[in-house]
Amino acid sequence: MRTSPSPRSILTVTVLLFACGGATPAAEEAAVADEAPAAEEAAVADEAPAARETPSASGLESDAHARAVLALAPPRRARPLVAVLANDSGTETTDFLVPYGILARSDLADVVAVAPEAGPVTLLPALRIEAETSFAAFDRRHPEGADYVVVPALHDRDDPRVLDWIRRQSAAGAIVVGICSGAMVLSEAGLLADRAFTTHWFDIDRLSRANPGGRRVDDRRYVVDRGVVTTTGVSASVPVSLLLVEAIGGRARARALADALGVDDWSADHRSGAFELRSGQVALALGNWLAFWRHERVGVPVRPAVDEVGLAFVADAWSRTFRSEAVSVSVDGAPIRTRHGLLLLPDASETDAEVDWQVDPARLDSAARALDLVLRDMRCRYGREVAAFVALQLEAAAPGLTRPDAEGPRSDVACEGEAPPRARTSRQPKGSPRQISGALSWVRPDASRKIVPSETVIAQRSGPPAPSARAAMNASSIRAIPTSSGIDRDPS
Repeated sequence: MRTSPSPRSILTVTVLLFACGGATPAAEEAAVADEAPAAEEAAVADEAPAARETPSASGLESDAHARAVLALAPPRRARPLVAVLANDSGTETTDFLVPYGILARSDLADVVAVAPEAGPVTLLPALRIEAETSFAAFDRRHPEGADYVVVPALHDRDDPRVLDWIRRQSAAGAIVVGICSGAMVLSEAGLLADRAFTTHWFDIDRLSRANPGGRRVDDRRYVVDRGVVTTTGVSASVPVSLLLVEAIGGRARARALADALGVDDWSADHRSGAFELRSGQVALALGNWLAFWRHERVGVPVRPAVDEVGLAFVADAWSRTFRSEAVSVSVDGAPIRTRHGLLLLPDASETDAEVDWQVDPARLDSAARALDLVLRDMRCRYGREVAAFVALQLEAAAPGLTRPDAEGPRSDVACEGEAPPRARTSRQPKGSPRQISGALSWVRPDASRKIVPSETVIAQRSGPPAPSARAAMNASSIRAIPTSSGIDRDPS
């Protein structure tokens, strides 16, 4: 049973949640940074502002994109070795699973999940996996180091074990890729002191202040500079992963994989100014969290060979509404292997789990399209504002959700069967003992909760589910937003 979160962990998880997501479809981010020495092939020059405003149709034909691909060519092996880093103190779900899934699916590289110690790893805001190997075992097996090291956003950005390992891998010639606020970890490791960089909109000002000798690059989903790559929010994990596929196997292989994933463009084109936290969204999150009688536990049915990309987007998005949490449910609760062999540790079995409703399993098979589908489902179930807020956190494609004047259905209007069915449950009166204890259960998590596998049984429930420790930690952290955002401007 997990203990209640400390004030520091609440603050850190807030930063992790917001510093790892938020984009729109019209302005999907990609990255290309600039490199100082003109003679260095690894340097990738930044495009002129005029070129940014009028990018080519795909953004994939630009000189900057070609230089980024060249700079990311495998440094030592014909079949590269990719280490995707994790830490049990908390690793962002999509930042970790998407690069792992896409690079493994390309079949162009050997991909391994590595952590300070082998064993279970908590992903935030949802899911648990098992790291395949430890730093020490990886180093013994591969003394020459990895070709690529992927660093997701981490709860503990200054873990000395992680920072030392990243520095050693970089010094040995590995290309280091910081996904979303993984850039903050690279900053702690000293890799951004004199480089161009980007990161999630929530952390970019803080990252700039921490690296006065570096150069901030806006309007790019990813930035490449002398063996170090940084990206914008969570959704940029898809284009930067495809960029690596292109660098390893060529444009045709990347195009084929992008088509299979449902991705049109993996260029660096992006509008950074489209993403900022507004006071109304803080109020929305706080209101959702306080309305505990409406909280829902969303079952995510996981089966052997579940797709890592679709699973990541489904579980991550449904855990960011501040009124729902995703719970992975397998038939018997036993660990399962994902599509590419990662060991997933389900939260519960069908017989001992309790959820309000379950996600359509087809969503998990939708790869990168899963996020669009989940945001549509969320808009229909909770309203446009909640879906837009989640899209902002994920820096994810969300047509019609990010414009203040965008049209969208009211939350009480059915979306022609698009949303998951609304499970009707009998609710106890406000302030009942069960509700009060449920709302406060993050202080003393209730380990006896159960999850129901079918909506027939769900309808027989007699009260709202008590939020888990992880969900409550995520929700409670909204209180820290105004002081931890690093956003100097007026959020209104």
